[in-house]
Amino acid sequence: MSVPSALETYVIEKLLADTEVSALVGTKVHVSMAPTNTSPPYIILSRRSGGKEFGIDEEANQFLQEALRYNIKVVTFVPDGGYVQGDAIFEKIQQSLLGNEVPIEVNSGSYFLDFPRMEDDIRFMSSDNEKEYCHVGGVFLIYVYPSEG
Repeated sequence: MSVPSALETYVIEKLLADTEVSALVGTKVHVSMAPTNTSPPYIILSRRSGGKEFGIDEEANQFLQEALRYNIKVVTFVPDGGYVQGDAIFEKIQQSLLGNEVPIEVNSGSYFLDFPRMEDDIRFMSSDNEKEYCHVGGVFLIYVYPSEG
């Protein structure tokens, strides 16, 4: 398991464990895209970018800190509440994730995930031939760094 997939697993489990979020979307938290015919509202988590922005400790041959950016958004139907419903769910997502620093285990390594802030907003509408959807979310900055000891 890689750090990004462990991070995605953590975010999904964290959101599903949050009773306020799960009361609004059930278990519909997906990576990259929702399965065909998934009925809104649901949450999509997708990696936007990432890299070892904070350098490498060449003597220890390991990275010191990695910055990842993830889109986390809510998709709703326009007639079922649209942006109002999406905003309410996304507010719960932010309360659940932002400001957390949590340990994770990946293969034989121990890491911390830090969710310091949201960088950009996501807010747009889309449609297929039958329905209109609202997308509400943000780009989350997530730091990953090895735990000490």
